[in-house]
Amino acid sequence: MIPPLTGFRAGPTPPSNTPPSKAGAFALSLLLGLGAEGEAPSVGAGAPASRAPGAHGREAGPAGVTLTGAGRHSEARLGRLDPRLAILAATGLPPGVTDLALGRALAAAALAGWLEGRAIDVDPLSVLIQLHLPAVMGASYGSSWWPRPPAPRPAPGGGWVNADLGAPGDADAFARLLETLGPDADAPAVAAAAQAWRLPVCDYRAPAPGGNPPWRPAPDERRPGPGRRQAGRDLPALPGGRAGLQGVTVCDLTAMWAGPLATCLLTRLGATVIKVEPPSRPDGTRARSGRGIRPGGRTRGSGGDDSAIFNALNAGKELVHLDATEDAARLRELARSADVVIDSFSPRVMPQLGLDRAGLGPGGPGSGRPPSVTVSMPAFPPGPARDWVAYGNGIHALSGLGGDGAAPGGIGPALPATSYPDPLAGLEAAATVMAALAGREAGWCPGHLEVSLAATVEPLLTEPAGAWPPAPEDLGARLLAAARVGGAVEARRDGAGFHLYPASPFRAVPVAAAAPGEP
Repeated sequence: MIPPLTGFRAGPTPPSNTPPSKAGAFALSLLLGLGAEGEAPSVGAGAPASRAPGAHGREAGPAGVTLTGAGRHSEARLGRLDPRLAILAATGLPPGVTDLALGRALAAAALAGWLEGRAIDVDPLSVLIQLHLPAVMGASYGSSWWPRPPAPRPAPGGGWVNADLGAPGDADAFARLLETLGPDADAPAVAAAAQAWRLPVCDYRAPAPGGNPPWRPAPDERRPGPGRRQAGRDLPALPGGRAGLQGVTVCDLTAMWAGPLATCLLTRLGATVIKVEPPSRPDGTRARSGRGIRPGGRTRGSGGDDSAIFNALNAGKELVHLDATEDAARLRELARSADVVIDSFSPRVMPQLGLDRAGLGPGGPGSGRPPSVTVSMPAFPPGPARDWVAYGNGIHALSGLGGDGAAPGGIGPALPATSYPDPLAGLEAAATVMAALAGREAGWCPGHLEVSLAATVEPLLTEPAGAWPPAPEDLGARLLAAARVGGAVEARRDGAGFHLYPASPFRAVPVAAAAPGEP
């Protein structure tokens, strides 16, 4: 497969001998991992991008990246963030999460700028409130309740498990499973048995030696790392970019948090997103069971149109209710007519639906269309956990970032304030889609791409281990208040009235304000 950014070149901006900020290094790592040429950055060497000059005795390097290819040049820059807000947003999260999120957004902005033909700024606060979306939307809706990651559960035979049992019937099924296992089943045995029942249960593990996660079979079989240099290729010069992603149609087959965030960001950049929602299995963020964020904490509508998380992630999308079995022909027609097809199913689902790369075809016979971009967002990459089901909290457990709770005291593994792998994967998937669109526009035929929840946290596994401060109870309210002052939120009418929602993190720089020498 030709990587989508083959023939492109990425680098820090402005060029200097100063190591890039951590966010800038993470952004370059993603662009190089998608095929761009450039020097591999040392992620660990940079200072946090959000650190103000001189803070703590060190100045961050450049918080920006450039992308050049096919006669176009783009520049993405990260705006400054009050160090106090940066520290606040990092509470309750493993080291490096906030910088990784900012880096993913920076890479996405560089790609969006290439497609549009102008520089793009990234508002860091708009990115960081996406990491804490449940807490922020709880504050916006005036709800004292918002979904937190489930606490680690002790296994009867020792160890701890994460059990994300929000789907109907999952809790009862897990209780029956525990009865069948008996008192000697330790955490790995409980997790393996639960996965056989297709229950999203993962065991907490200690950090793996060398940073090799348990979902990878061996270090030499890991995903190609950043810094891979591609053979030089001359791309044909293209005319100036269009207005963002206008004219791009996305068939959205995702649900919950990670995938809908990716398509939400594409919507904000001008794409037309058609979200397919089966009538019998609506998006879980609608919280029809009643455990959702609703105005004042009250349960109001039965359709889930007043659910804060659903409204935050799906505004501006066209909703189409299709059943994969009964409406299979209409679903395939919709997918084949789209520029982008993105799903968050387990790996075996899309081939069963006839919607995999082979089923969709390269634009359809005789269609005259360029090849479709297809991106999947499974829980795990190829490896021993490929067929496991998990949400972001399960990825956190298996990664070792929370520890295995084996230290004396018996308080259990470290619990994050939010399911951070989900928004990290959403940001990376948005960038990956735009990389494929850029490669397609440059003349390549990008193959099927994948952004798994597990792989997206792998850059964090080399971060220094250590405990992190707990998030304050009013974290959401404090971030929301800062976002109102900084213009990082916008008021919208939803199914429950007017509420504040995160604004787009991407800010197009007026052409007149571009730096001297920019195209």
